[in-house]
Amino acid sequence: MQSSTSGDLLDLFNQPASAVRTGRDGRAVWTAPGRAIGGQFEVSRPLAGATGYGPVPSGETITPVLTSIRGSVTARPAATSVRAGTDVRVTGRANSQQVVLERRVSGRWRSVGTAYLSSCTARGCAYRLTATPPRGTWTYRVAQPASVLGTSYAASTPFTLRGR
Repeated sequence: MQSSTSGDLLDLFNQPASAVRTGRDGRAVWTAPGRAIGGQFEVSRPLAGATGYGPVPSGETITPVLTSIRGSVTARPAATSVRAGTDVRVTGRANSQQVVLERRVSGRWRSVGTAYLSSCTARGCAYRLTATPPRGTWTYRVAQPASVLGTSYAASTPFTLRGR
C-alpha cells in the first residue's frame, strides 16, 4: 500500500482508489474497488506516520464495504424430455454462494434441490443440480437467494422438462 493524502489516488493492490477523503480526525480514508463479490473495502489510516508496503500500520483499519451486486443466474438442462423419475442434470452459472432448483406446482414455485457453487471465474461460479420430473410437463427455474455479501435475488429463465 502507498500512503495518500486527500485527493491523491492510492495504488492498493494495483487498483486506484475510487474515493479518497480526509476526516476531521486527521485520517485519510479511501475506498478501493473489489474484483469479486464482497471484494470492495475501505481503508482508514492516520496521515501522520503513514508507511508504505508491509503489515497494517498502527491505527489503520480495513473494513469491507458491502455493495449491491445484481444477481445473475443461467440454467441449462441436459435433456427436455425423459422417462418419468429419471434424473436430468441442470448446469449453469450464478454469482452467489448458493442456488435453488424450483418446480412450478399449482401456480407456486417449490424448492426441489439446492447446490453450493464451485469453479468460480470472472464470469461467475458454476453449479450442477439434478431435476427428477414426475409424469407430465413441468416448469423449472434456478433461483439465487439474496446474499449477505450484497448480491440481489435472481432467477433463471424458466425451462420445461417432460416426464413421459
